Amino acid sequence: MDAIKLEHRLELAGEDHRFFDHLCWGDADDEFSDIGFKKGVNKHYPIPQRDINASGSGLVQRAGY
Repeated sequence: MDAIKLEHRLELAGEDHRFFDHLCWGDADDEFSDIGFKKGVNKHYPIPQRDINASGSGLVQRAGY
């Protein structure tokens, strides 16, 4: 797995794939903790308020937002 990660990092350098790779591989918590990444919170985007309002209480905001 380390060889695959290194190859992917070199192949896609500068294309902004690194963050999403770490999310998929499950190491974002360790890699980005120094910049404020919070486990279980920053893995998903918040649901826009207009979508929550339009759902008629069918959607609930994700925890942490």
